[in-house]
Amino acid sequence: MNQTNYELINQQIQNLRSIDLSKIEFEELKKAVRPILFAGYTVAAPNYQGLELFRGKVVSAKRLLPTGFAVENLPKTKSDLLYPPAHLVTKFQRANRPGNPMFYCSRAPGVLFAELQVSDGDFLVISKWRTTNPLTVMRIGYEPEVFSYLGSERPCPNPGKSLPGFEERIKGEDFKLARSFFASEFTKRVTPGNEHLYKLSAAIAEIMRGHVGEGAWEPQTEVEHVEFQGIQYPSIAAGGNVDNLALVPKFADDSLKFVTCELIFVGGNGNQNLLQDVAHEIIDGKIIWTRQARKSTILRHVEQ
Repeated sequence: MNQTNYELINQQIQNLRSIDLSKIEFEELKKAVRPILFAGYTVAAPNYQGLELFRGKVVSAKRLLPTGFAVENLPKTKSDLLYPPAHLVTKFQRANRPGNPMFYCSRAPGVLFAELQVSDGDFLVISKWRTTNPLTVMRIGYEPEVFSYLGSERPCPNPGKSLPGFEERIKGEDFKLARSFFASEFTKRVTPGNEHLYKLSAAIAEIMRGHVGEGAWEPQTEVEHVEFQGIQYPSIAAGGNVDNLALVPKFADDSLKFVTCELIFVGGNGNQNLLQDVAHEIIDGKIIWTRQARKSTILRHVEQ
């Protein structure tokens, strides 16, 4: 693009940053975001096969005297482990608007403790899943300045580096400006009670999930049409050291295989995380808890 386009994109970004997110209608916000995105935005979109994913859910319990606990809302069905019902999604989240749930998960289980802000005495259910169909996601937030801002201990991944012509395609200053804007807005830290500030990142995510055609890249080859099943982004809670994903419900329903789930008591003896129960099967939609808490692959990962 030329200097005129750079100035135009810069002005559009400044206009977006001046918007009162507590007042603007979501569809109007998307209209304001769209021109920047379609002004030549290009990404390297990974295509995963057999990807392992982890999702967490805090459950409540009451103490039984003199010892022991009774878990009050232990997940009983597969749907209890997946995304929440639409009517319970009442606030904006990083990658979705109210009433439009996503399957939020991570590529590493340990980050779930920080993501869900668990405390000593909490009970956490961690479920492990594996993709059964190809998963193509839009990547947002993978910029060096974001990883520096998050204090990440890993270098910023660059999956497009090995793609012929990719680096040349994205080197323009106008592209860098747009990419930096989307990355910084999507990875903002938002405190409880200010969920309206997620409105912009949710708009970015919705548009990007539908961003097909020129500019969509997969490893090995450039493609003209890609169906994106979600968004991948660096975990803010984990300082960018782990990748999180937000997947659309249809993919979660059709293309995730249940592997195992565990009930963990957080902050047990000596501040250790103690395995309480484990399930390896879901039969007719029902989770089969074994009542046999022994060795745990997930717990071992969490403690590493």
